[in-house]
Amino acid sequence: KRNPKDPNVFDSLGEGYMMVGDNAAAIKAFKKSLAMDPPENVRANSVRCLKKMGVDTSAWESSKS
Repeated sequence: KRNPKDPNVFDSLGEGYMMVGDNAAAIKAFKKSLAMDPPENVRANSVRCLKKMGVDTSAWESSKS
């Protein structure tokens, strides 16, 4: 709520959801982070976490190559 335009917030939120096993919410949070054109370190973490959950990340990997 405090930082709705910060992609790192959604990346961290996705990590939290992953930890409690709510993969659907985690995927949504990571995708929102990626849609906000995050810094490279945040983008890399979101992509890595999505891969762990079996999500196709090719769209985000090729867009920043």
